[in-house]
Amino acid sequence: MFKRQRTVKSPASIKGIGLHTGGRATITFKPGTVNDGIRFVRVDHPDRLEIPADIDYVIDTTRGTNLARDGVRIHTVEHVLAAVAGLGLDNIRIELDGDEPPICDGSAIPFVNALIEAGIVEQDAPREYLELDNPVLYSERENGLLKELVVMPSDDFHLTYMVDYQKSNLASQHTVLYSLEDEFVTEFAPARTWTFLSDVKALRERGLIKGGSLESAVVIADMDLSDEELDELKDLFGVEDRVVIGENGIVGTQPLRFDNEPCRHKALDLIGDLALLGAPLRAQVFGARSSHAANVELVRRIRGACVKKKPETGDVDPSASAPPASGSPVASATPAAPAPVAPAPEPEAVLDIEDILRILPHRYPLLLIDRVIHMEPGKRVTALKNVTINEPFFAGHFPGHPVMPGVLIVEAMAQAGGLLLLNTIDEPKSKMAYFMGIDHARFRRLVKPGDQLRFELETVRMRMHACKMEGKAYVNDELVAEATLMAMITDRAGQADQADRADQADREASQ
Repeated sequence: MFKRQRTVKSPASIKGIGLHTGGRATITFKPGTVNDGIRFVRVDHPDRLEIPADIDYVIDTTRGTNLARDGVRIHTVEHVLAAVAGLGLDNIRIELDGDEPPICDGSAIPFVNALIEAGIVEQDAPREYLELDNPVLYSERENGLLKELVVMPSDDFHLTYMVDYQKSNLASQHTVLYSLEDEFVTEFAPARTWTFLSDVKALRERGLIKGGSLESAVVIADMDLSDEELDELKDLFGVEDRVVIGENGIVGTQPLRFDNEPCRHKALDLIGDLALLGAPLRAQVFGARSSHAANVELVRRIRGACVKKKPETGDVDPSASAPPASGSPVASATPAAPAPVAPAPEPEAVLDIEDILRILPHRYPLLLIDRVIHMEPGKRVTALKNVTINEPFFAGHFPGHPVMPGVLIVEAMAQAGGLLLLNTIDEPKSKMAYFMGIDHARFRRLVKPGDQLRFELETVRMRMHACKMEGKAYVNDELVAEATLMAMITDRAGQADQADRADQADREASQ
């Protein structure tokens, strides 16, 4: 984690054609001063107009994130911002002699390489981070598909992303970024922008993607084409030979850089749009099918929810919510917020995820317990489950209205009970906890993405082979589900006598 502000050591430039405007431009990265932030400079303007990379200057999100000030625009800034944010740069001047950065190969890696070549240096000032005390959510529905974003408080930046557009040539994909510092350059920066073939003609008719080509984007064939229609694509893409569609459903002959390249690029776009906050964010971010419009709306909500801007040195500014970047048109008009109430300390884990993996046999996608925060062996247990939009069951369970299935709430409760049982024996790896009965199950409230389930289970009766437990599930101290569970412990090997053991467990639990 970067602790001091960073900028580039020397200038670096890239020339090329803009994706949507088709205009040629040169982009030059230059060192920025401490606390100056990320600033675009239109050097082709007489006044060298500066436009801060800040949410307050977003003017349009049509197929990209566009900034404007005093009637002067800069189109499609997200790839450049992703490169800057991904490398942990805080202060930089981005000079541009046109109205759109070059699209290059459609990814952020050309900008990343230029910035690395320019050299990255630390500055004599602590880095500040935006933090949250509570989750931030945003969702919208477009063309029958739900776009959803969830941001949870965290001590570092992590990103989980999913795409599923119900298209035959683009399967459901997901990706996870654990560390910008370790993974961005190699795993995300090279992912190229993409679109569906069915959208290309419409985009051209709207005056967009004038500078697009098969060398600057991945085009996914989501429609069957006749030979005549394939010939027509030659003019559309500006090539001499007939356009071919590969076995992987991609238009042209270039292979994908990653099996889930479309998903990684959507994550890349989100990283770039989050840079509009004006400071790096410490949070766990979950995204599904989001657009630039959704990303920008999420940034606005995060800006409103952030309660502190904290230097890495540990000093906290308790006076207000994070101010807009210097030069923001609302900077002088924004009143100071009241001092935030310090959040309750996060309970320490009695069993963390590594301990849970050693005890329970369950694995993705059916491992449903993240942490145990209280344990009295043989008596009671308290465990946590963080519900995220990236849970695999949300894709098919009430699509468009994500609700955690009640049976999985009970399954998670049972897994917490299994941890309680198996933690009482010396060799839990050699045993299994099977649940043989569920009684009096009740569901009091819907559980949705962004909720944290807290399971509290207490032993009612325990015999040599069997145990009866009362379980309750809470969200923010509100009871959402409850059930009586009966379980038994058995060897992992030799499960053929399951029915007999179930009868035995039933008799012992009823005694």
